[in-house]
Amino acid sequence: MSRLMSKVRPSAGIVACVALLLGVGIVMVLASSPYSSLVTYGSVWSVFEHQIAWILLGTVAFVVAAMIPTSFIRKLRYPMLAVALVLLVAVLAPGIGHSVSGSSRWLAFGPVTIQPSEIMKFAWCVFAADLLARRVGEDWRPKDALIPLLSLLAVSCALIVKQPDLGTTIVIVCITIAMMVTSGLPVSVVLKVTLGLFGIGAGLAFAAPYRRARLLSFVHPFAHEYGSGYQVVQSLISLGTGGVSGVGLGRGSAQWGFLPHAHTDFIFSIIGEQAGLVGTVLVVVLIFVLLGMGIRVATAASGKFESLLAVAITCWLAAESIINIGATLGLLPVTGIPLPLVSYGGSSMLITMAAIGVLLRVAIDSEKGLTVIEGGLARSSRHPVYGRPMGHANG
Repeated sequence: MSRLMSKVRPSAGIVACVALLLGVGIVMVLASSPYSSLVTYGSVWSVFEHQIAWILLGTVAFVVAAMIPTSFIRKLRYPMLAVALVLLVAVLAPGIGHSVSGSSRWLAFGPVTIQPSEIMKFAWCVFAADLLARRVGEDWRPKDALIPLLSLLAVSCALIVKQPDLGTTIVIVCITIAMMVTSGLPVSVVLKVTLGLFGIGAGLAFAAPYRRARLLSFVHPFAHEYGSGYQVVQSLISLGTGGVSGVGLGRGSAQWGFLPHAHTDFIFSIIGEQAGLVGTVLVVVLIFVLLGMGIRVATAASGKFESLLAVAITCWLAAESIINIGATLGLLPVTGIPLPLVSYGGSSMLITMAAIGVLLRVAIDSEKGLTVIEGGLARSSRHPVYGRPMGHANG
């Protein structure tokens, strides 16, 4: 597979994987949502129609983002971060934030709701990539980058945890660690920061009773099958029922109310039930290829900022995929993180596709071999971060 991937241009590979994953998502959302759609909206088609609408908007965002120069996106780092922080504060304000199941994570604008934490993911990728690109080097001490980086990370994550949304917090922390590792910071410094963040995360996980219950149910889900472990138990039953080839599209039983959030957090379980092991392996392979293309883009990017931005977006997709699939398999706690490009989603779908559009733009620029130098364009033959000679993007 690695040989085949090396022969595909990253830009073409990204577009193909996005299209295929969206196709799988459309089919599985249609197959998994009739019951919940009927109960919530009064029509079996409503959730599917919403998904189509968000995918169309996401496609526009994907195309537009791929057309915008990364130098312009870099200039937006402070406005993007400021807007994201303001929205994170607003969503916690009484009477402004839209609360669902005890969590205030959304802002409602008529029939449309947006999730500010999704905007923060994107804004954080751009801001942190710029900061580390500028301040990690021979002329800077590690603390010159870490103090502002970790200070703003603490503020952002505190606002997200307050919603509460520990899953998104974990994703943003993973993105930050990945960028620190690849930015050139000393390994000892990155290790200390990582251990510190892990300790804080463990403390938060056990501080709230509901999070503690989720951790206990994750360890022994069948011991809590009628309580906190119910979703995981039903997910495992669905995956086991599907076998190798599945029971057939639309023929499963999990989506008829037995598995809550079947078309969102647990769509991978529905894929396993209706399309079997074959379907789940196909999805995992597509995600693996997309991540592989992201890594290739990062290693061949035309500048340090672009390289770190590609790392951030790739880690974003990887973290969400691992957390979602791990939860459906009972290997990780349930955190409410969707499966990128496959799960039903509104603002998450829109922002994720915009971010992948930026990744596509970095890929296109790297394939052209262009580096931005003081507002101009110049050819570059060495990798901006690692100093290695850069080969052709298509291998």
